[in-house]
Amino acid sequence: MTPPLYCRMCAVRQHGEAAGEFPKKGVGVSKLLKIIDELSASEPELGDWRSLGPMMSAPDPVALYAFIKFIRHNLNDPAWFKVSAKLLDETVSMLGSLLHFKGRAWGIPTYGGSESNLSALYAVRELGYDTLVTPRSAHASVFKACRVLRMRVVTVDVDSELRALPDSIAKAVRNVGDRAAILLTAGNTETGVIDRAREVYELVPDTPIVVDAAFGGLIAPFLEDEGTPLPQFDFRVPSVVAVGVDGHKAGLTPIPSGMVILKKELYEKLTFSGDYMGRQKQLTLLWTRTAASVASLWASIKRHGFNGFAEIYRECLKLTWRAYRELTGLGFSVNRPELPILCFKHECVDSADLYRFLRGRGWYVYRCPSLGGVKITLMPHVTQDIVSEFIDDVREFVKSAMRG
Repeated sequence: MTPPLYCRMCAVRQHGEAAGEFPKKGVGVSKLLKIIDELSASEPELGDWRSLGPMMSAPDPVALYAFIKFIRHNLNDPAWFKVSAKLLDETVSMLGSLLHFKGRAWGIPTYGGSESNLSALYAVRELGYDTLVTPRSAHASVFKACRVLRMRVVTVDVDSELRALPDSIAKAVRNVGDRAAILLTAGNTETGVIDRAREVYELVPDTPIVVDAAFGGLIAPFLEDEGTPLPQFDFRVPSVVAVGVDGHKAGLTPIPSGMVILKKELYEKLTFSGDYMGRQKQLTLLWTRTAASVASLWASIKRHGFNGFAEIYRECLKLTWRAYRELTGLGFSVNRPELPILCFKHECVDSADLYRFLRGRGWYVYRCPSLGGVKITLMPHVTQDIVSEFIDDVREFVKSAMRG
């Protein structure tokens, strides 16, 4: 059963001093541990029975163990933390191989998709590309990054499932000229679709493409043999210069855990001076960062391997298709799943009411605002029993709404 939710601030106040005041005295360890347990228990956890909204699952225990063991290691001091630096190099190499990078792969650790997008776009801007062409379905972090970097953004329309239209991308690029870069998505946040980077390349072959594969980057490679071919988004496409992936989404690692694999010319723009620590060069836009995020991703890749991840995500996709058939049978319009995400809406049912009903039943679901529906993501913790119970609740709501 999911523990009841209640106001965290109320929980803090009930243990003594008003929230926001710096305490005069410390709290005893046993008492503080009890408080921490109570506060933690008041919130849902990723991987809970009813956690269907987030594009995340419970971390693999081995990845969690690696995270804890390396949490006091500073990844940005490779002169001292040599093992952490080696794990970073190995993880970059493994991800580069998965994403078909030719030769030695280059990459930097990040805390997730937002930092990956910011880092890649910073490097692109430093190479002279001050305008970004991207579909309006790009993640909000893309537009945030462009605001921070003062890059001009040209947005183009998408199809009915929020996939970028290659012709529209190409037209916008031609209008901008040779100072344009492109950002595409592999695993749209609302529908899971993968933008067609290969088709974009064929239309504008000299324009660099950054790919936000925070979700799809660690799922799509394992599903390519599952019937319908998936659009190519990685370094098989010659104009792709950067691909960002999240370990804490599909890699089964704790938050935070991300990586962006880059062409060498971009990597060099993310290398900075830092000689006082014993090594001249420092990586990334941040400085001090724990090695835990890289160690956990390294451990998860070693733990599962290609075959293990393929088994996990092929099962997720099977469950997604089952939920797709059940929802369409109830009269919902649902995106055809490419990755394990479904956005669904019903002509005779108010999606906002359905959303509130499901949240009231304890289902941790999200909205897909671009399509006016409700979104679920079927991650590795989801089972057939969970899908059945969820569909039963949706069916109950639809019958009630139709009677009303």
